[in-house]
Amino acid sequence: MYQKALAVFKRKDAGQEEGEKTFQKRSSARALKRRKSLSVEPAASAGVRNQSDEGFDIEFSNINKTLRDGRVILNNVNSAFKSGKMTAVLGPSGAGKTTLVTAIIDGNFDEGGKLMVNGTAEDSLSRYKKIGGFVPQEDVMLRDLSVRQNIQFQADYRLPKSMSRADKSGRVDKVIEDLGLEHVQTQIIGDELTRGISGGQRKRVNIAMEMVNDPSILILDEPTSGLDSTSSLALCDALKVLTDRERITTIAVIHQPSPEAFECFDEVIILARGGKTIYSGQRGALRGYFESIGYDSDKDKNIADFALEVASGFAVRSKEPQLTPDDLFHLWQAPSGAGGEGDVSNLQDVELGESGEGESLEVEDEAKVGSCPTCTRKSFQTIGEVSNWLSNIWFNFCTYCYRCYCLLGREFQIYNCCAASDFRVTPGFWRQWWICLKRGLQWYTSPKRICVDIAIHLLMGLLVTSTVADFGFVGAYQTSFCITQPVALFNNCVSAQNFAPYIIGAQFSCWAVSFAAMSSAANTFGNETANYIREYRRGMSTTAYYLGKFCAELPRIVLLCSFFFSAMIMNFANVNTTGHVFVVILGVYFWSWPLGYIIEGLVGVRLAPLYSVVVGLLLVVEFSGIGTPPLPSHPSSIRWIYDLFGIRWASEALIGGQIEHYDYTQDGEVWMLSATTLNEYGYYTPTSKCNWYQFAIALCTLAIGLFFRIISRASKKVDV
Repeated sequence: MYQKALAVFKRKDAGQEEGEKTFQKRSSARALKRRKSLSVEPAASAGVRNQSDEGFDIEFSNINKTLRDGRVILNNVNSAFKSGKMTAVLGPSGAGKTTLVTAIIDGNFDEGGKLMVNGTAEDSLSRYKKIGGFVPQEDVMLRDLSVRQNIQFQADYRLPKSMSRADKSGRVDKVIEDLGLEHVQTQIIGDELTRGISGGQRKRVNIAMEMVNDPSILILDEPTSGLDSTSSLALCDALKVLTDRERITTIAVIHQPSPEAFECFDEVIILARGGKTIYSGQRGALRGYFESIGYDSDKDKNIADFALEVASGFAVRSKEPQLTPDDLFHLWQAPSGAGGEGDVSNLQDVELGESGEGESLEVEDEAKVGSCPTCTRKSFQTIGEVSNWLSNIWFNFCTYCYRCYCLLGREFQIYNCCAASDFRVTPGFWRQWWICLKRGLQWYTSPKRICVDIAIHLLMGLLVTSTVADFGFVGAYQTSFCITQPVALFNNCVSAQNFAPYIIGAQFSCWAVSFAAMSSAANTFGNETANYIREYRRGMSTTAYYLGKFCAELPRIVLLCSFFFSAMIMNFANVNTTGHVFVVILGVYFWSWPLGYIIEGLVGVRLAPLYSVVVGLLLVVEFSGIGTPPLPSHPSSIRWIYDLFGIRWASEALIGGQIEHYDYTQDGEVWMLSATTLNEYGYYTPTSKCNWYQFAIALCTLAIGLFFRIISRASKKVDV
């Protein structure tokens, strides 16, 4: 058996290796051909775009970004991203490369910055999100789906809704072929614990998920990080072919590319720390510019590595004075700097003049402050800090409320929070709901996950049945019997003699059910948070995604409830119908499941099981209505609060459904007055209504979970 399994793995590895070799040979041949020819004529576009084939030229100027603490991370960046060209954004760590790209996408830059697309002023690129693509640095995708399933899902909800299913599948085939993924398209992505495709293949899948959209603007965040030189070259070459063929505006934040991979880029933007531009122009002119300002580099040395040394301040200038990255920034900003020949002679005088002016202002400010008494100065400082703290709290609160308003307005189309994209009409709400439902049903294709889930709920059911085994109810004595009894036994005529087992059994059963349901539901969205954010930014409706996932889990809820109930009912002293108990337990599952969604959204998937225990206990102890004092003892002004919680109706349905069947003992000697006992605890609602109330509360909890899911992006700096 072991040898057969090993042979299967070897065949898979051999197939992957052969496919990778074919893709790399094809990429190397194209790269060699490109090096022989300086220009590559773009072929006719094979895409499905309905906008102009001329592409999109993005120009931006005076892009600044200052944090609230005063730190400058982008400083007067001026450049352009051209259609049909690959632009590399290069720089050392902390230079603001990704910040520059995200600021242009979201329009999240300081006032005064200008952004133009094909000569039209824009606030951001939000209007172009349906025809654009952003490839994150991390390989964000569902790891338990296959390569083709991940790419096909993107095609289903992002390509025009007028396209047929066959045309979308054809587009998926074309992208898979272009990126050399044919030999692994049926394999799952895999993760650290599950065997899947390689890291380089995962990078290409990450890009394919954006390329299948047939984008006119493609932005990639460090696509070659973690890849060897051969894989990096193959990836960059594939991007170059697609850029030339379909006239895509391609922007890549890249870190230490190999010489061959760097040759795939047409334009380069180099940033020093602090977001300061030291070069922006053609890649072929980069070496000449550095030589013009006194930097001599070895012709055989990778020009990208040399550019990083210059931007970091490690490169040595062939003549004095030596230049810092700040000097290079001022030199590039000078009128003669961008032209290719920088005048370094006046650079030092300009900086000294600015520095001297700054020092004189600082001394003057210190003199003014020094004229105040020490205690007064400290008081002013303390009052100022408190004022700033309060103003920051108020500002953040107002910003959060406004972002929630924008998110809700855009989700339900109350108003246009941003200009609608008129470039492409993508599938609407019901189509998105359907494809999310189909993807959610993929959960049932994993026998391992199903068995683990069933085992957990089966064990919880066994725990309950061992706790509530063979408990019974002894109610109040009949009035005719009590007339002949002494006063000492009169209390047994007005209250139940043995009601505690039902209280304990109902509380423990409801807690066990709610905990099992909430902890299982926490994994529904928690493990897909990054993937959800990626899809949301590309036009996925949160409501369609949320409801599609929930509808896909309805069979799972019923399945797990069935196994829990089958274990629980074994020693359960049930005097009602079995179906009644099952409906009560199913109702608890239905309102606990979306409550698990809410808990996961608030505390995260890792802490959700722990908080599920706490929340379950809190609900049982405080809001079930069977605590001390009982529900009728509470003031009428707050009694209605208990009716808002499903645990209150579940407890009444579970207890009342049992006790109301006790009319007399089996031997007929002592009568049981169950109605009196139920009224003492405020339980006078028919059990059928209690079950309906449970399911109604489940729908309300589901709506609240959707609300929290929508506004969960309000605390972020993007997506509004």
